[in-house]
Amino acid sequence: MHSIELSREDWLALHRTPGVITASQVPTILGLNKWCSPFTLFQQFRGRVPWPDESIAMMMGHAAEPVIDKLYRRATGRDTSDLGDYAVVQHPDPSLDWLYCTTDRLIHDPQRKEPGVLELKHSGMWIWPDGEAPPLDYQAQIQIQMDICGVQWGSLAMVYSNRSFRYCDVEINPAFVAATKTAIRQFRDRVLNDEPPAVDGTESTTGALKCLYPYDSGEVVQWAGLGEVAICLAAVEVEKKVVLEREAELKNQIRAVMRDGTIIEGSGYSFSNRAQTRAGYLRVPAELRDRLTASAIKFTETEPSEYRVLRQMKQKGE
Repeated sequence: MHSIELSREDWLALHRTPGVITASQVPTILGLNKWCSPFTLFQQFRGRVPWPDESIAMMMGHAAEPVIDKLYRRATGRDTSDLGDYAVVQHPDPSLDWLYCTTDRLIHDPQRKEPGVLELKHSGMWIWPDGEAPPLDYQAQIQIQMDICGVQWGSLAMVYSNRSFRYCDVEINPAFVAATKTAIRQFRDRVLNDEPPAVDGTESTTGALKCLYPYDSGEVVQWAGLGEVAICLAAVEVEKKVVLEREAELKNQIRAVMRDGTIIEGSGYSFSNRAQTRAGYLRVPAELRDRLTASAIKFTETEPSEYRVLRQMKQKGE
């Protein structure tokens, strides 16, 4: 395994180079990233949609890495080493020399002959319940990292809600890695040939399309496939109406049994239906109200109102 230390600018440029794929982009390519779709990533590579600025979540995740690393070492008794914030490892296969990764840490365990890769994650939400496998997007990223680094194992470690820590060891899955590399190659070919992947219904793709086409041209576009899509859309609207009516019916069944109760429980489930106050808007002082009225300026003022909100509560153990 040979790493190359880059500057932050070169590291960012590498990640944004058409034809280069990094392990952190693999979950997006596989459709596992809820924040970015394959379509959006494609358009970013083609330069039609801007790359996102570093978010607060990204900065927090990076800043938390030393703490999560310390927690991991304390929990496992293993040593770790850092190749560098902007160090990259290139895939050793010449046919995949465009595939890179940046490992958070390398793991050194005296019980194993070879090092492992450590992926450090920070989340404000509880997204890895006890007894369940790690999130699939995390698994996809570390599987490709292991393949690039030529190791057979690694660990995922995560702090969530700034108060809980979890980790698990992961063995390389050759079948998964092979299938993923096929998907990566196909996506890369699309980028190089400017053949966008199919659009989906994610907010990311909606945002990318709005960025691509912010204005209308006045043109009348002809599309033979519009009829099929329009029929499907009409069917979805009917289904949505049925679902919403069924949702309202079920909630009303709960309200009818609860009456003026605050919490209802049964069979391990619970709902609350607490009263809340909605503030009025444009609450104008009396002296100003008279002036506005005298000036014939129209305004609307509402009184505060109370309403109840029905919410499902977390089950015990969640």
